[in-house]
Amino acid sequence: MPGSTTMAVLEADDALWQEYQDLTVRSYGHRVEDVARLREHGDARVAVRDGRVIGGGLALAVPHFFGGRPVPGACLAGGCIAPEARGSRLWSTLLEERLRPLKEQGAVLATAWTASTGYGHRMGWAAPSQGYSWTVPTDELRGITDHAGFDIVHGADDRDRGQQKFAADWNGPWQRPSWWPAWQQAEHPGMTNYRFALPGRAPDGLLAIALDRDRADGRRLVVHGFWAATGGAATAMLGFLGRHHSRIPTVMFQRTALPPVPLLQPSAARRGGLRHLLAPLDAAHPRPRRGSAPARLAR
Repeated sequence: MPGSTTMAVLEADDALWQEYQDLTVRSYGHRVEDVARLREHGDARVAVRDGRVIGGGLALAVPHFFGGRPVPGACLAGGCIAPEARGSRLWSTLLEERLRPLKEQGAVLATAWTASTGYGHRMGWAAPSQGYSWTVPTDELRGITDHAGFDIVHGADDRDRGQQKFAADWNGPWQRPSWWPAWQQAEHPGMTNYRFALPGRAPDGLLAIALDRDRADGRRLVVHGFWAATGGAATAMLGFLGRHHSRIPTVMFQRTALPPVPLLQPSAARRGGLRHLLAPLDAAHPRPRRGSAPARLAR
């Protein structure tokens, strides 16, 4: 009977984590690669009752930029509750225990991506933005003038340092940890990176894209990263995407990666996605930890 015995939340050893990985397959209906890939980078917890793992997940130390400075934060990944244990309000206890180690390390903000926000809202989490993917006909990008004198260089040299510089100009983006690039490349093996720079200058734009197949549209280009320091760089990057028009009918901007260009809005098709939930972990003390310099609104 659910809830008949006490649930214990434990730090996972190899055996418990393997049992949890098996549970995620049963819960999600497929293997969740991040459960294995990210374990070494995060705090892994499992919920155990009657000697069986009935839930768990990861908590990762990932700061957010606010006011140009990183604010200690926690990012939740790969969490689930066994189907037979749902409905007995175990999630709130498990969530608190997953976050506790990172709160002790100073995290003041937590982030989670979820397909259902109802339970999170009841627990005090909020969705600051809708996490949709957007699809744009490649022909629409073809008409954007891209002759702005930018050199386009293929490769990931200085990509991470450049991304951190661009991210710090906004409120909200993550300060990507050192393991982030390898994780993303494993997640998207075909992902390629391009840098956009005026001659003799440091890059003003970073673009990460991959080819994919869509059941409705056939082949498509997926934008996983779009970082531009100037309007000129953003224009050059959009024009570059449009060069794929002869063989690729659509370009999909992953979740919130659609650049803020009004020209795209009339032809962009929204697709349902995950919601981005945030929660303050220490309501009494987050402000002194934040940077004080003025910054732009989060994109």
